[in-house]
Amino acid sequence: MKKDKIFNLSFVIFLLLLIVLAVYILLPFLTSIIWAIISVILFYPFHKKLSSIIKSENLSAFIIVLFILLLVILPVSIFGVILVEQGIVLVQNISSFLMSLDQNKVYLMSKKIPIVGKHITYYKFLRFLHLNASSINQAVNSTLSYLASFFADQLKNMALFVGISILKILMFLMSTFFLIRDWDKFIDFSRDILPINAKDFDAILSTVYSTVIAVVYGFVGTALIQAIFGFFMYYYITPNYALVLAFATFISSFIPPLGTATIWLPYMFYAWYSGGFTYFIGTFIYSMVFIIGADNFVRPLLMKKGAHIPYILLSLSVLGGLFSLGFLGMFLGPIVFTTLLTSLSLYREKFS
Repeated sequence: MKKDKIFNLSFVIFLLLLIVLAVYILLPFLTSIIWAIISVILFYPFHKKLSSIIKSENLSAFIIVLFILLLVILPVSIFGVILVEQGIVLVQNISSFLMSLDQNKVYLMSKKIPIVGKHITYYKFLRFLHLNASSINQAVNSTLSYLASFFADQLKNMALFVGISILKILMFLMSTFFLIRDWDKFIDFSRDILPINAKDFDAILSTVYSTVIAVVYGFVGTALIQAIFGFFMYYYITPNYALVLAFATFISSFIPPLGTATIWLPYMFYAWYSGGFTYFIGTFIYSMVFIIGADNFVRPLLMKKGAHIPYILLSLSVLGGLFSLGFLGMFLGPIVFTTLLTSLSLYREKFS
């Protein structure tokens, strides 16, 4: 008996070492594999319907992967190139714009601001401008210097960067194909080898699936709609920077409490300065109706597609994941926390 325990313990340690080694080997492509798993969760229902129609798991998986390539990866890649170009020009022009501001015009505009404007004196305005102009210019110049050095480094390693990116995309597409084709087998295998019963495994799996759906529809979907609405407004006033401003609106949607207001609120004052008070009112009304309206009405509607997870927990986990792990963290953060809550609930049922 003692010999059997030693053998079992040795085998478990050996197995854990192999798992750690396997993860280490796959570490360069771990992000691609995780994205593939998230994609499978999103597209698996379509795969089941399609495979039942065309009677081929392989062909259905291939069509799903081709769809992701043509309608997601290629447009996002093109969008990224345009975004970088517009971003560089925008940062440069912001610096030039700040240096060329007409102080009298800005002062007269500030006097027209509701409630606040009547308390602004020319002395206070000059003092504020004096205290903030240097810091603003310093921040803009440091941003320009950072972007210049960053893109210089990227250009030096452009061939390597492009090669690695293509390799990761290929790994993502391959992983998506095999995972979506054999998803049922993968789930059954995981259910059999993990040291939890099938009921608990299915509860955790359902939580993961619902969380991904809730994040995609409730957060990413709403942010995308807000960015699209914002793009039309930005394109009407500043067409050369519409794409980068829309992307900034998309990102800011995940940052409470102001959210997208961190973009369209300063933009509103720029529209006032460059186009007059009518542009100010127009951008304000448009932003409140369409951009803020999407957050207040579209998000709750889309959240019904996912699980009923406490909104504050979902918001904090999305934001924390975004800052910690980038865009992928928007999914991993909520998955970790909601899975933890489900596991704690299962633990309470078993051991309370």
